[in-house]
Amino acid sequence: LNAIEKSASAVKRVAELTSQQSENANKIVEAQAELDNIKAKEKSIAREIESLVSEKFNSVQFQLFREQINGNIEDVCIPMIKGVPYADANNAGKINCGLRIIDALGRHPGKRFPVFVDNAEGIEFVFGVESQLILLVFVAGQELKIEGGKIHG
Repeated sequence: LNAIEKSASAVKRVAELTSQQSENANKIVEAQAELDNIKAKEKSIAREIESLVSEKFNSVQFQLFREQINGNIEDVCIPMIKGVPYADANNAGKINCGLRIIDALGRHPGKRFPVFVDNAEGIEFVFGVESQLILLVFVAGQELKIEGGKIHG
């Protein structure tokens, strides 16, 4: 009788655990769906933030977030010049990107400072800024000289 009672108790417990397992599986599915909705909202917010920040800069976009393999969002801050990451741009692209960022940041507080650009000898077009722009250009075989002029751009 004791064995039959234990067997009946075990069968009852298995049924309870099977029911709990089913309930837990449903909760997991619901939680995963909620997590997927949160990740989708997070991605949407990330794109909106990138758009709002990038519109403050002239011809420079910012990638502020990157989606990881697991679907999570990683914070980054990568200036992009015509879709090319700053680190991969050529020297002229990097200099002009920097000038655009400096110009945009100077507009916000309304303060302007002189901007020095070194290695300017390889740049055909220099982006104009509202600040004084000082270009440092190396010319082989020439003595140091200072020239004034107006940059258009």
